[in-house]
Amino acid sequence: MRGTLRTLAGVLAVLVGGGCSSDSSGPVAGTLTATVATANQDGAMLLDISGPNIGAVTAGSAAVQYVATRVVNATTVRIVVAGSLASGALVTFAVPDVNAASSYAATVVEVADRQNQLRSRLNEYTLSIAR
Repeated sequence: MRGTLRTLAGVLAVLVGGGCSSDSSGPVAGTLTATVATANQDGAMLLDISGPNIGAVTAGSAAVQYVATRVVNATTVRIVVAGSLASGALVTFAVPDVNAASSYAATVVEVADRQNQLRSRLNEYTLSIAR
């Protein structure tokens, strides 16, 4: 009987100890940043961000003076940013798991220079998303 109690106590200690450990493999809510790389100086940009459960979108830097969003569908948000735009952070957006940054993509739709003329060569812009 005494051996059985010790075994039971040992099993309980393992179960209770395992239940109290912190599991860091679960989702971590937070924000991701969409960044542009370009040699141009611009005044406005229209971009799409796609991925699961995109939340609130805010300016990514002081250079971005205006941000407006529209939900296109369940996985895409269209965003317009305006200001003194150059390479750097454009917007940050809330996500349910920052560890899933690779599940999100950003696409340039249109860009206007500071004189409000549309840029014709969108291949001069590279967007990336990271923590």
